[in-house]
Amino acid sequence: MSDAKANEFGVNAGLGLSYFLSNHFAIEVVWAGLGYRVSDNGGEGADKANIFDFGFDLRAVQFGVVYKF
Repeated sequence: MSDAKANEFGVNAGLGLSYFLSNHFAIEVVWAGLGYRVSDNGGEGADKANIFDFGFDLRAVQFGVVYKF
C-alpha cells in the first residue's frame, strides 16, 4: 500500500478597491486577478505543473473586510 502525496503552492494578486469606513476598517471589492501556482503530485514520474492565470470576470467579484492596525 502506498501513500498518495501532493504539494501545491500559489501566489495571487488582485485588482480591486477599498473604501475606508473609519481609520481602521474598510470594505474591499476584488474583481480581477493574476496568479501563479506550482503543483507536484509527488513520486517519480509524477505530474508537475507550473500554472499562470489571469482572470477578469465580473461574475466572480469577491467582497471582504479589512482591519488596518
